[in-house]
Amino acid sequence: MMSVDMWNDSPDPPASGPGVDLRARYGGMEPLAVRIRDNLPGPCVGANYAVGIGAAVTGLPRFDSATSAVIQVQTSAIRFTVDGAAPTAVLGHRADPGATITLTGYADLHSFLAIREGATDANLAVTYYG
Repeated sequence: MMSVDMWNDSPDPPASGPGVDLRARYGGMEPLAVRIRDNLPGPCVGANYAVGIGAAVTGLPRFDSATSAVIQVQTSAIRFTVDGAAPTAVLGHRADPGATITLTGYADLHSFLAIREGATDANLAVTYYG
């Protein structure tokens, strides 16, 4: 069976792995590896939770059986912390719209706090695993 490289239609592209220059293979671009489910323990225990992030510091809804979560930032940038300290509009990790945050471990999950960075409220899409 012949395989076709979706980037340049050349047959039988080289395998990835040690010694293979992926940037040369893809014309200077390194493909983005997307792995959400591989590193999260347990089954999905809650999906598609919408969380609004405004001017007040906000945590995630509690899901006692959850040990990890995938969070997608939507609509505007946020600042967040995972140590229980309150973020501000200029303090904390910054996440832009479209960013994905993966939290693993009960402590990080239950200590997550966020606030919007600018004047526009943000929305988060949250899926829990446990």
